[in-house]
Amino acid sequence: MLRRVAPRARSRRVFAPVARLARRGGLVILGLYNSYARLPHRLPRLVALASGGRWVPGDRALAERREQAKRHKAWLRDQYHHPEEHRHRLAEVRRWFAANGIGYVRAVPSALLGGGAADQALTSAEEGGWWLEDILAQLGWVHQLSGEGGLFVTIGRAPNIRRNAAFYFLEQIGQIYPALS
Repeated sequence: MLRRVAPRARSRRVFAPVARLARRGGLVILGLYNSYARLPHRLPRLVALASGGRWVPGDRALAERREQAKRHKAWLRDQYHHPEEHRHRLAEVRRWFAANGIGYVRAVPSALLGGGAADQALTSAEEGGWWLEDILAQLGWVHQLSGEGGLFVTIGRAPNIRRNAAFYFLEQIGQIYPALS
């Protein structure tokens, strides 16, 4: 029997085996579209889809490519006609990290209100994690990430312990029987 897996669940499942590949103490760097920062792109996309690509409000790159038919068509397809686009929230990515034993280090841009210390290294842990601060920071990303299309990066660190077959067996048991974990 075939069944459709929700995009968020599918993304979480795809992340798990990739997270296992990280070396002990190694970094896991994940770039994703942010649900909030992607909002400004959603309205023009809906208009483009509704108009069949004949009218796309506010897209300067598309307007610049109007005289170059192939580039115009390629940009239109890339930005507005792609069949599937996944958007994620920071809390969701933190849950993926936690479920796979990856310690959350930070997000880029910073998930701290006020932006965090600009001179802080990308690999040094960012304090915080309060759900309301995460949401407010991501709403601030709407303007900050508009030029990047809503792309944000999360950085995590794999544990310094060696994972063996028993670890993965117990992990699977915990997913099947949550009351035992």
